[in-house]
Amino acid sequence: MRANLPGIDTSLDQLRIRCDHDRVVVTQEDRPFEAESGQLVLDFDVASLQHQAAQVLCLPLAELDDGEPTTAHEWFRRGCDLDQERDGAPCDGAGLIAARHAYESALGLDPTLAAAWTNLGSLHAELGDVESAREHFEQALRCDPNQPEAQCNLAELALRDGETESAIASYRHVLRSDPEWTEAHYGLARALLAVGGKHQALAHLERFCTAVERIPVTDRDAELEQRRRCALQVADGLRAELAR
Repeated sequence: MRANLPGIDTSLDQLRIRCDHDRVVVTQEDRPFEAESGQLVLDFDVASLQHQAAQVLCLPLAELDDGEPTTAHEWFRRGCDLDQERDGAPCDGAGLIAARHAYESALGLDPTLAAAWTNLGSLHAELGDVESAREHFEQALRCDPNQPEAQCNLAELALRDGETESAIASYRHVLRSDPEWTEAHYGLARALLAVGGKHQALAHLERFCTAVERIPVTDRDAELEQRRRCALQVADGLRAELAR
């Protein structure tokens, strides 16, 4: 297994190995790789989130202050602020339920607000309700067919479900509209690795790393920096392999 995991020098007893659909996923220091190809994977650990989702959705809604929003845009901005405050922490049940309420309130006032559909879908994905997340992302695209965030999220779900060609097509569609969309380069690289497109995957990994490195270190969150380091490891392994 070690030969297929680029950049891993940890003892194998420190790696966590599990089956995810039809693939074997290995995790080192919270970094998931696919064992066969060594590619990075987006970790949808749905089973572990089901109980938590039920608990969170039963929490009472936090009371709003007197200055509650009155427009769809204001409700959407509140949802974004709440998401930023909790920083994606799934254990923050009150913050998550408040953010969900904010996005739902925005959509109650403006059902065509694509960004609210996307962010609400991301909350459902975070809670493990992948099918509901998919429906929300699809609704976002019905409101705004060119929204890159929803397209990338649907591509991730397609990649997770083994629909690699569909994922590749979605990522390429995003990059035709915006060649600098960082997450599309990252996702497309992973999808291309799944079908053996190593040269193209390397090019997209390099674009992703270059884009992240242009962001000041103080503005990068820990998750993005971790993915940059992982992408560099995979890219180094690909260069070595392709140079043979």
